[in-house]
Amino acid sequence: MTLLLPASTGLIFLSLFAACDKATQLYYRTDHHWTSDAALLAYQTYNKLWDLMTAPLIPKILSDSFKGTLSASSGLRTSETDEIYAYLPDQATDYTVSLTAENTKSASVFDVQSLSTKSQYNVFFGGNHPEVVIDSASESKKVLMVFKDSYANCFVPFLIPDYARIIMIDPRYYTEDISETIQSNGVTDILFLYNANTAAEDHSLYQLTAQ
Repeated sequence: MTLLLPASTGLIFLSLFAACDKATQLYYRTDHHWTSDAALLAYQTYNKLWDLMTAPLIPKILSDSFKGTLSASSGLRTSETDEIYAYLPDQATDYTVSLTAENTKSASVFDVQSLSTKSQYNVFFGGNHPEVVIDSASESKKVLMVFKDSYANCFVPFLIPDYARIIMIDPRYYTEDISETIQSNGVTDILFLYNANTAAEDHSLYQLTAQ
């Protein structure tokens, strides 16, 4: 599920049920996250809503030995592994990724060092952070703010060619004035992208957006 709030037009609820092809593995067998295949379906649905073109994407396997949190916590499927994929554009858009709290910058959304740890899903952005800012060479003038949990981490890279700046905010860790952040960055669109359980249970989301 995604909740989309474009600043200019009001609240739109975007349902992904119709896009979920049962032939596609939507969730990892050993983990609670959705797969990059599921995130791709969400991205294609998102682009149809705004009448945007999805550029050709090339799948690349990042890991064939992923064992997620379900396997670790339950002791089940311990002999099974999952594959983690990334979908890379045929023509890449240059961008930089800034982790505000850590005061670091990189030229990739992928943290390949995480692939040698038990938390391989952290290959996307190195895990969760209070604020991540992606500045791209996109021709777009739009600025997107994403209120998110870890489900957004494999989805947001699809959006890089579509926005000049993407600001990812994790309300569980973010403590700054969100209204000031929206104004100072000239945010044009706002996207809420959450695991449904997190959205229902995380009171910090409501406290933050109430600002």
